[in-house]
Amino acid sequence: MTRVGLVSTLVVALLVAGSSARAQEPTKQECVAANESAQDLQRASKLVEAREQLHVCAAKACPRAVRMDCADRLDAIEKALPTVVLAPKDPGGADLGSAAVAIDGAALPEALDGTPIPVDPGTHTFTVTLAGRAPVSLRFALKQGDAVRREVVLKALRPAAAGAPEPAAAEDG
Repeated sequence: MTRVGLVSTLVVALLVAGSSARAQEPTKQECVAANESAQDLQRASKLVEAREQLHVCAAKACPRAVRMDCADRLDAIEKALPTVVLAPKDPGGADLGSAAVAIDGAALPEALDGTPIPVDPGTHTFTVTLAGRAPVSLRFALKQGDAVRREVVLKALRPAAAGAPEPAAAEDG
């Protein structure tokens, strides 16, 4: 490729990259819609979804007044949003490593790794599953501002027999 061809290719690549970056920025209408949606979600105590909307309307591409309002409310929601850390342990207190978790039946895409999980206020059922073991469920209520840690103690250390459920229990720690 000649030098001119290489420069032309680089210019086109930069223009395409710039236009795709701009395509990801919200429009003014999307900013306003995200702001309104976040307010409705916040009133309904759906703080996790409200936080997602506030991230949209707090973007630099949004009008300053909308962006400032969203940033202020985002800060307030971050402080109010309950979080949970679930830690699978054996009866001796040793960590059992990462495990899968479902909240109210919906599986989280990430395994438990000690990172706080943001959850809407209210009563929820947390189901923890470790490979080769029966799932363990915990049910507890969270209020705005709660930062909760629960140790999930798996009583049975043997893997479940094929087709037979493994006895397991959970204790709050």
